[in-house]
Amino acid sequence: MKRLLPFVLSGGVLALAVATAVTASLTAPTGTRTSSGNSFSAGSGWASTALAVWSPFPVNARLRPLVLTGPVIDDPSSGFPDGAAKLAYIDGAIDPPGQWPAGPLSADAYPLRSAQESFRAFSSASTKAPLPAQRLPVVRVDLGTAVFGTDRGALTLPAWQFWLQGVHLPASVLAVAPERIFQPRLGSGLTSQISARLDSTDRRLTVFFFGAAPGTGPCTADYTVEASPSLTAVAIRPIEHFHYQALATVCSAVGYLRQASVALSSPLGVRVLVDAGNDAPIPVAIGS
Repeated sequence: MKRLLPFVLSGGVLALAVATAVTASLTAPTGTRTSSGNSFSAGSGWASTALAVWSPFPVNARLRPLVLTGPVIDDPSSGFPDGAAKLAYIDGAIDPPGQWPAGPLSADAYPLRSAQESFRAFSSASTKAPLPAQRLPVVRVDLGTAVFGTDRGALTLPAWQFWLQGVHLPASVLAVAPERIFQPRLGSGLTSQISARLDSTDRRLTVFFFGAAPGTGPCTADYTVEASPSLTAVAIRPIEHFHYQALATVCSAVGYLRQASVALSSPLGVRVLVDAGNDAPIPVAIGS
């Protein structure tokens, strides 16, 4: 169970609370806007912020650093024995073990941070009022693996596994040392809601996102994708081409899974694919 809110699909439709909007014009012409529905100003600078954020990415490094697209904690998939234990976990009311494992310094060619350093990622000395009704002691610590989201898909990586009293399965925390992870200065918890697939030529990109319903009538739209490259990243944005709609047409605010393709001007290579809407990295499936 990742600490990330997943999309819930029902019949191909993003299950959101359905809101409605009433159009303001009798025959609004086909327009363009970002897939989030926000308008944008025309010009070549739409990707400049995202590309600047990722300009320090070390494309010439001997080993490409990890770029994470999700949380560094894989919560216990077994759940918790009761509500008090779950609240203690959420609050970080977790007590360390009596003894820490001594190593190792590396695993699967990755340098590792210590178990004690990883423990700080999901624990805290809770100072909230009222204090948690109970605390969860760690009864065992092992080095294992877990699956984490990266900009090159889900990868099985070294993880410190913290076994908590009364919890059947461990919480796994990414054990890879910070020097092998590239993390630009993004807003806290920012992730992209876009994903992509790159074909075997490394240039044809299919982009997946949520948008308006497909079709040709009111409340439907077609999509294209724009791409803007730099030496270290490629920024993309889906562009919505909304269809005509009559006065007082009611469109439900429901997101549909959509896709559009774009040909990159040069192979993506080791560069990062970036969401121009929030500067976050986009997970890419390579060579499919």
